[in-house]
Amino acid sequence: MAKDAAALPGLLFDMDGLLFDTEAIGEEAFIEVVAPLGMGEAEAKEAYLHFVGGNAEETRARIKRRFPQVDPMEAQAAWVKAYEARIADGVPLKPTVADTLDALALRGHAMAVVTSSWRNHAEHNLSVTGILPLFKGIIPGDEVARTKPDPEPYLQGAALIGREPMDCVAFEDSDPGITAAARAGCRCVQIPDMRPAGQPFPEIGQLQAKPLAEAAHLTRLLCPTNTPEIGLRVCARSLGIVMPPPRPLCSWNGLRLDDPLRFSRGERAGPERPPSPKD
Repeated sequence: MAKDAAALPGLLFDMDGLLFDTEAIGEEAFIEVVAPLGMGEAEAKEAYLHFVGGNAEETRARIKRRFPQVDPMEAQAAWVKAYEARIADGVPLKPTVADTLDALALRGHAMAVVTSSWRNHAEHNLSVTGILPLFKGIIPGDEVARTKPDPEPYLQGAALIGREPMDCVAFEDSDPGITAAARAGCRCVQIPDMRPAGQPFPEIGQLQAKPLAEAAHLTRLLCPTNTPEIGLRVCARSLGIVMPPPRPLCSWNGLRLDDPLRFSRGERAGPERPPSPKD
């Protein structure tokens, strides 16, 4: 664990589409629910992309516009039921998520989940995937007055982990989510998942990466030369084996990774320098 965890940037993560590979499952459930309403699979797939990243109220409004003949509450409930049936046997994690989160937690980063999903859904899925203990808490969509793209969820997320927003790095897949994080003042990394073809990304100064491990390297939170040990640490922890602390963080393009607040405040590294005896 880092010597001074308070000096490390806080990390805020979206959930569906970012940590969990669940957007495609949501699409399958959507196709099932709208088929009896006369919408074919191709049209349903295109329509679904406009629901990604939205909150419950926006979802019902879009359902009402697309299907004025149905009760949006009933249609949404049917969609949720079809979705939950598909994840009853497990929730798939996105590639590199488990190992990357474990490594970041070992470094000492305070982390939280900021999601539009409701708390019961978020807690259940984080628990069954085994990553809930890595987070200090959750800011769910049913416990904020204004949801993404409003900055409120990320302002609350930063407060939850005891950081100013400018001292946090936010990871998001959707445009509403990354917009919310930027408006809150966080440094932002967008890891795109499902989105309409040709839709431009919001121009808010975010970095882009895929998958999460690459995002952690890009933001200099982890060093690529250290990552082979991550999987070993995950296995050791599951067996109750205590391993020595991770190797010291390396420097990258002149930026020491044990001073990552330079990134969270938008400072850029200078030309790469050779390591000094003090490094």
